Amino acid sequence: MKEVMDGYLTYLTAEQNRSANTVDSYRRDLTQALDYLESNGVVDWANVDQYMLLNLVANMRSHGRSASTINRMLSALRQFFRYLVRHHHVTFNPMEMVDNVQTESTSEPLVLSEDEIKLLLSMDLDGTLAARNKALLLLMAATGMRVSEVIKLRTSDLHLDVKMIRLGADSKRERLIPISQDAVDALDGYVNGLRDQIVVDDEDAVFVNAHGHQMTRQGVWMILKEIFDASGIDKTVTPQTLRYSFAVHLLRSGADTRLIKEMLGYSDMRALQPYLKMSVQEISSDYENHQPW
Repeated sequence: MKEVMDGYLTYLTAEQNRSANTVDSYRRDLTQALDYLESNGVVDWANVDQYMLLNLVANMRSHGRSASTINRMLSALRQFFRYLVRHHHVTFNPMEMVDNVQTESTSEPLVLSEDEIKLLLSMDLDGTLAARNKALLLLMAATGMRVSEVIKLRTSDLHLDVKMIRLGADSKRERLIPISQDAVDALDGYVNGLRDQIVVDDEDAVFVNAHGHQMTRQGVWMILKEIFDASGIDKTVTPQTLRYSFAVHLLRSGADTRLIKEMLGYSDMRALQPYLKMSVQEISSDYENHQPW
């Protein structure tokens, strides 16, 4: 069973061009499922039925695993069994009989107010790398980019003359997104100033550390944490908070949800669902303004 799973992971890398992080995530989830199945006497993926998988879900719940963790594993298994049906002559897909578990909470994600965002962006940053840190903060606040997207950003992805940047250049989800003039100015000043002074010759990452090499995810988190702590904002702020705040403020200003999906790269808007609900008054007003006849 492990050989078949390893073949699938190789397929994800070689044929599907999935990122290393995605493949590692699939490996962890599928390995956990495999260990459970083998411990219960299963020796062939073709012998797995929906009842075994439902027992796996029950086992994870009994060990205190969250709904999001369980659903992530079910998503990995769903993709894996589709692969087995197509490539390994498995005739029955048990995942067609297994639904995701209900999430425990529908509470709204934490977001910053407009005043709190303005406070962050107006802060005077200190230190020799202040220009980089300011550009980093402005870019994330103005685009809702993930930390993983920030560290993978290359100089060739910057199209500052038209206020656009390219994301996911090495994947099937490549997209161009607009950025604000403030972010353009901060990036331009950093890239053509501080970055030129510290970058090593063969490094193409936009955001580099003090030694001139591509920043790490942990490095970005540390910079943002220092800025958040210095701001005095009485909230537990994370890079994800910036991402959600960006999306929610777009929604509140009347932006089309298609724009937000394109900016964030979301295939769904589940995390922001509480903000997408309309009141009766909003529904009535929107209908009056847009009904076709």
